[in-house]
Amino acid sequence: MLKDLAIALSLANLCFLRTWGELFQPSNYYFMSVPPSIAFPAVILNVLLLAATFLVALNLARYSTHAYAINLARWAFLVVLFVPLNGIRQQFPPLANLSVLFGRTGFVILGLVLAIITVFVLLRWHRRVIRATSTIVLVLSPFILLTFPQAAWLSVKYDVTFYNKPLAASLTARKRSVSRVLWFLFDEMDQRITFMERPPAIKLPEVDHLRSQSLYASNAYPPPGGTRLSMPSLITGKLISKAQPIRPDEMMITFRGTKEAVGWSTQPNMFSKAFEAGFNTAVVGWYHPYCRVIGGSLTACSWEEVFGSTAGSRRIVLSETMLNQLYNLWPWRPRQYHIETCLRILKDAKKAVTDSKLGLILVHFPVPHKPYIYDRDKDDFTLVNYSISGYLDNLVLADRILGELRRTMETAGIWENTTVLLTSDHSWRSSALFDGKEDHRVPFILKLAGQKDGVIYKPAFNTIIIHDLLLAVLRGELSSPKSVVSWLDEHRSIIS
Repeated sequence: MLKDLAIALSLANLCFLRTWGELFQPSNYYFMSVPPSIAFPAVILNVLLLAATFLVALNLARYSTHAYAINLARWAFLVVLFVPLNGIRQQFPPLANLSVLFGRTGFVILGLVLAIITVFVLLRWHRRVIRATSTIVLVLSPFILLTFPQAAWLSVKYDVTFYNKPLAASLTARKRSVSRVLWFLFDEMDQRITFMERPPAIKLPEVDHLRSQSLYASNAYPPPGGTRLSMPSLITGKLISKAQPIRPDEMMITFRGTKEAVGWSTQPNMFSKAFEAGFNTAVVGWYHPYCRVIGGSLTACSWEEVFGSTAGSRRIVLSETMLNQLYNLWPWRPRQYHIETCLRILKDAKKAVTDSKLGLILVHFPVPHKPYIYDRDKDDFTLVNYSISGYLDNLVLADRILGELRRTMETAGIWENTTVLLTSDHSWRSSALFDGKEDHRVPFILKLAGQKDGVIYKPAFNTIIIHDLLLAVLRGELSSPKSVVSWLDEHRSIIS
C-alpha cells in the first residue's frame, strides 16, 4: 500500500513538472499577470487530487472480477507517463519545436514512426517496461519532499504588492495632441516575407492598402535581440545589450556601451516624455508587463502573458487556478491560450484606438509569432496548424486584425486624423527553416494624419529611431512625408 501511494504521489507530482519549474524560477514571475502565491497551494492540491485518482483507479482495477481491468490500468499508467515526458520535452527548445523543425508532413511522419516503435516495444515487453518505469517513478518520489515544503514556504512569504502598480492619472486640463499617434507592432512580422518575397498565394490587402498611402521604408532593421531586448530598446530609444527580469515589476537592462545594469522602470522613455509634454498615453501589449514596469508613464494600459502561465490563471481564485493547471497538462493549451490572448488584445485595442483623449498609443500584437493559430483557407482559428508555413497563416491573421482596427477607427471618425506606424520588434527567426533564407529587416510603414500618397524610402536605418520620430510627430515637427524623409536622412546614422 505504501509503495502504491509513493508511486501515485510521485507520478502525479511529475505530471506537474513544467508547473513546478515555472513556479520555482523567480524570473518567471515577471511574465505572470497575477501573483503566483495562489498557484502554490493550487498545485499541491492538484498533485494530491491526481494521486488519489490514480490510487482509486488502481484499487478498482485490482478488485475487479474482470481480467482486462488490471491490463487497462497498466496501459493507462503508460499513457499518463507521456504527460511528464511532454513536460520534459517543453523545457528544451530543440525538442519543443519539432513541429517547426520538421514541418507538418515531417512531424506527422516522425510521430507515426515513434508511435509504431512505441507500440511494438510495449506489445512485446510491456510488463518489463511497466516494471522499469514504475521503479523510476518510485525512485523519483523523494522529489515531493522538495516541491511541497518549498511551495508552502513561498506561498506564505511571497509579496503580492509587486503586482499592484498604479497608472498615471489621466490628463484633462493640459493640451491634447492635434494628431494622435498609434503605433502598431506585430511581433515577428518579417519584411522579406511580407513584401519582398511574399508567396503569391498570400494576400494581405490591408497591409498593402496602408503601404500605398504611407511612407514605406524598405530597409528598416530592428534593435538586436528578440522581444525581451527589442521592446525596451525601442521604448527607451537606446540599444540594449542585456535584459534580466528580477521582479514582477522590474527588469534590469544594460545599455550598449555600458557595464552597469539599471532598472527599466527608472529610465525615461517615449511615454514618460509624451506624458510630461501633456499627452495621455496607453499601451495594449503582450509579453512584457508594461503596466507594472512603465505604468507610471501610462494613463491606460492592459497586457497579456506570453502563452499563459502554466502555473496559474488570470484570476486569483484557488478553484480557477487549479482548473487552469489541470487544463495546461494537455499539449494544445498554448495554442488555445494564444487564440484567447489575441482576442483579448483585439478587444482592448479597439477601446484604446477609439479613445480620442489618448495622444500616444502602442498596440503590441502576438502575431504572426508562433504558435500558428490561424487557417487562412477557412478564415478561422485552428489548433492543428503545425507546419512551418503556418507563419503565413498568422501573417494573414495580422492583416485581418489591422483591417478590423482600421474599420473600427473609421467608424469612430478618427482614422484620418491619426498618425499610424506599423512595424515589428524583430524579423521571422525561423525563416531559414521555411525557405533557407534569413533577412533581419522588419516592415516600417508610417501614415501621417491626412496622408493619401505613398512614398518609398530606401536608405537603411535602425528602428531605434522610432522613439525620437514619434515624439517629433507629437510635437508637430513632422506633418508631411517630405519632412519625415528629411528627418530620417538626418537621424538614420543612429545605428544598428
